Amino acid sequence: MTSFFYRRVLLASSLLFCSVAGAVRVGTDVAAIMRAQAEAARRLTVPPPPQGVIDVQWNQLSPPGWNPGKILDRLGVSELKDDDPKAKAILAEVQHDWQRAPAISSVPLTPIRLTGFPVMLDDKTGAVKKILLVPYYGACIHMPPPPANQVVVVTLDRELSRSMYQYPVSITGNIAIKPSTTQYGRAIYQITNAKWEAYQYLKYPLPQYRLPQ
Repeated sequence: MTSFFYRRVLLASSLLFCSVAGAVRVGTDVAAIMRAQAEAARRLTVPPPPQGVIDVQWNQLSPPGWNPGKILDRLGVSELKDDDPKAKAILAEVQHDWQRAPAISSVPLTPIRLTGFPVMLDDKTGAVKKILLVPYYGACIHMPPPPANQVVVVTLDRELSRSMYQYPVSITGNIAIKPSTTQYGRAIYQITNAKWEAYQYLKYPLPQYRLPQ
């Protein structure tokens, strides 16, 4: 049986070639073209953001040239075998590297709209007003946390039901570089007094996601 830690590391590795909707292992150039085409087609169907708001994709929150996949290649994650005793140590090293992910040099001065999945931060039961926004379902809970520059601490202007943790949401507000540490790991960015709306994933395709390169 595949070990728990190996599965977690393998899931992190697979994100190099995955969108949140599925995965196809292809050459880098072809994959980039396919993602660009899919995102262009998606934007033609999704309602535009409100006036004065810009859509931001997750890879725009990572500075050019920073590649979190390098450590996966260096540690030979794809070569790990089931129940490899080194898996736990490798996962720890990956997470240590990803927690030090850098921010971009400057953030947009206008409000942004960013789509992802909520991870509840409030300890209370019921609805919450503070979340982590992450780019793919299961991050920080069923899978390792993403790089710190792919995590946003969000304070909402109205409560969000805990049942929404498994559904995508679009967050609108002003993003700032404000590193913080949560029970799920480090986050580089913050949005306060953010508006949220459920993303109509049954009607519109989800944004394509791939680890920054």
